[in-house]
Amino acid sequence: MKKKPRIGLALGARASRGLAHIGVLQVLEEHDIVPDLIAGSSIGAIVGALYASGVSPKMMEGIAENLDMRMYYDVSIPRLGFVKGDRIEELIRLLTKGRTFDQLNIPLKVTAVDLKSNQSIILDKGEVYKAVRASISIPGIFVPVFDGDKVLVDGGLLERLPTRVVREMGADIIIGVDVGYRGQHGDPSNIL
Repeated sequence: MKKKPRIGLALGARASRGLAHIGVLQVLEEHDIVPDLIAGSSIGAIVGALYASGVSPKMMEGIAENLDMRMYYDVSIPRLGFVKGDRIEELIRLLTKGRTFDQLNIPLKVTAVDLKSNQSIILDKGEVYKAVRASISIPGIFVPVFDGDKVLVDGGLLERLPTRVVREMGADIIIGVDVGYRGQHGDPSNIL
């Protein structure tokens, strides 16, 4: 008997276009395609965490349409970032029901970058909301997350689309959603 291929979903970074991830999940559900593994960077970490926690794409769409994100920006006097991130962290905790990675419906890994080592870090232990908070921490905007000797920021800085991560998780088929791709870059033909 042939083994069913494992489907990995890689959700990329780029906050301004991140809602496209929800549309992709809706289309996958319409075609009865359920990912076996998920990896996310930045906004992809938020959407991946919600989906792995059991939040439907329809519910995510409703949340996105009705949520006033300004309520969740706890602005601070800039030292390490304009937004402390405590409120958004609490929102993510509520939406993921405070789950740990081992309590998720679908295995999930989240990427972040350690500013001290300039290395991509894979987060897959402990509370999901803390990992997601690290992955969305755009330097200068959000205060970074301090985890032991690590200073964690937006995973999209080094790994915008975490296809490598889902491959290492054991995916046979990878669906990559790169919302930050702007096409091929070339030299401009004119300056007008």
